[in-house]
Amino acid sequence: MLKNCKTVMLAITFSILGMASASAYDCVEDIDQHVTFRHNGDFVLAERIIDYVAVIAKRDLFNSSGQRLSNYKAIIRQDRANIHNLQTADIFGTSIEQIEEFFETADKRQILSSAEYFFSCHMSQKSAKAFQDATVSGEFLGTFWVILFRHPNGGIGIFTELVG
Repeated sequence: MLKNCKTVMLAITFSILGMASASAYDCVEDIDQHVTFRHNGDFVLAERIIDYVAVIAKRDLFNSSGQRLSNYKAIIRQDRANIHNLQTADIFGTSIEQIEEFFETADKRQILSSAEYFFSCHMSQKSAKAFQDATVSGEFLGTFWVILFRHPNGGIGIFTELVG
């Protein structure tokens, strides 16, 4: 019960912080065939590479050696490692995570650790940070939407969002 109350309070906090969202930072405005990305104050259409549904579960908070992970990127990467190494998908409510072919190798999964992460332009930077921290602490486990896109600087950008 206490954990559910904390989750509700975090969701309310994210909503309130999101209302004060600043448009000065790089963020994802819209997603369709391309990703509409705000970069340096301008809107840019970025090529969408792959998207998938991930379920971040308790097992994703630990690496293969059992060490607790302490950053958001490592947890997103571990989710894909668990999917491909263990060959089992996590389920959260009625959502089941997708097994895609893109991250089959450790080399490909390294992209998830080195890429720059972005959040919705409807979220403030403070809200996005709180969201990441809540995921790392295990407060927010559940279904995530993950989209990789070509960043205007030539690298890879990753958009993540909690679903539902």
